[in-house]
Amino acid sequence: MYSDGTDASFKVHINGEEAGISLRLDHRGDSGYFIALCPAEQKICFAKLTSDGEEETIQARVLPRIELGRFDEIKVLAKWEFFEIYLDDDLAITKSDYDYSGGYVGLFAKRGGDFKEIEWDHLCLGKEHFWGKPT
Repeated sequence: MYSDGTDASFKVHINGEEAGISLRLDHRGDSGYFIALCPAEQKICFAKLTSDGEEETIQARVLPRIELGRFDEIKVLAKWEFFEIYLDDDLAITKSDYDYSGGYVGLFAKRGGDFKEIEWDHLCLGKEHFWGKPT
């Protein structure tokens, strides 16, 4: 699915190394953003794959509640260069990045994961998001 802005929500149960969402990917998936949960490290990571194939971490946080064997809900709000990433309704990452303004979105899992309650583009979110600025 192609999107120039991305609002996404889903629940993920990780059976392997990591799982999450990729967004604003180019048509080959060679560059774009990735939000991943990594249970072994109890970490949520916001990264990008650059056009030369290098992975660059934008921001990562260790959150002890990330673990194998349970469903975690991830919400991603991406408007222009601003990103808000929520884990189970708690704001986990707030960051801006200017590299990719549009592209394809998808879900991914390394060595196993289950997804449910997937929503794209039309989340019912109020004006309190994006640092309190009206959207």
